[in-house]
Amino acid sequence: MNKIKKYIYLISATLIAVSVIVMSGYSIKNDVAEADAFALFPKSVNNTVTANGKLQYSSKNSVKLQDVGIIKSINVSAKDKVKKGDLLFSYYKLNKEAEKAVSQYYDIQNAISLINDSSIKDQIISEVKRNSETKEILSEYDGTVNTISYSANDVVGKDSEIMTICDETELEVQVNINETYIDKIKTGQKADVVFTALPDRKFSGTVVKIADEATQTSGLTGKETTVQVTVRLDDNIKDKVRIGYSADCTIITSTDDNVLILPYECIRSDDKGDYVFTIKKNRAKKVYVKTGKEYKDGTEIVSGLSKNDLIIENCDDIYNGQKIKMNEAKNNA
Repeated sequence: MNKIKKYIYLISATLIAVSVIVMSGYSIKNDVAEADAFALFPKSVNNTVTANGKLQYSSKNSVKLQDVGIIKSINVSAKDKVKKGDLLFSYYKLNKEAEKAVSQYYDIQNAISLINDSSIKDQIISEVKRNSETKEILSEYDGTVNTISYSANDVVGKDSEIMTICDETELEVQVNINETYIDKIKTGQKADVVFTALPDRKFSGTVVKIADEATQTSGLTGKETTVQVTVRLDDNIKDKVRIGYSADCTIITSTDDNVLILPYECIRSDDKGDYVFTIKKNRAKKVYVKTGKEYKDGTEIVSGLSKNDLIIENCDDIYNGQKIKMNEAKNNA
């Protein structure tokens, strides 16, 4: 009797175990996951090089004194807007006798420095003025006064820059490009410019100049060899920005067409390689892929996937063969 009970118990336990396995398998087989997915679509992708710099005026017209003289008056201030023909400053032009009086036992440049530092500067200037003629300098440009280097009664040498006048309609950002990437940069290439102060706005620029020589600059990893590249803003945006703003310039060096791109968060890896989950007949399918070039928005898929494949976006809790309830499919274009 005990033997019969033993067999009955074993048979019952086996049936229960089989039932559990069967029911578990049925439950797993019918486990449904809700997932976001998108249709894979080939697109054009830009290859870029990014660097940062400061916004500045593109053109600074230097106003110089062609003679040795003494500034009589400065008729403008920094940030003043001027038009061609406006009076900028006047000065006393030293004639030969006055130059001789100023220089005496020194050359003219040393004499200028001595006079400007001298306690009897006013006396010397008064004497020189009596032997000098007054000349006026008019603006040759429309623009904004940027810097003024001298004041009234300063003794100024020949070819000294008195002030600069800038064209506010032309703005640029000078960036330093690492020597590793400089061969990819060409004049005429387009660039996206984003200012730190305006992170949600993107402006268009063009590479207009590449320096002939490399220099040593300080970067995040220490000293590096870079080449200065000038990106000029395509539009007049002076009313939207301020000179000196920090800017990131993303220069578009080339464009790859018909590339299958996957966001990095869609890709997982195991000991067999990189894989993604696609949706086939409403079930998750694990597909191994081969990746290629890296882009800003993701990585190139060289093989394993095709156009219009449905890719599960977040597959952390997805397993192969799982039934999928897909939300509205998007595309990655």
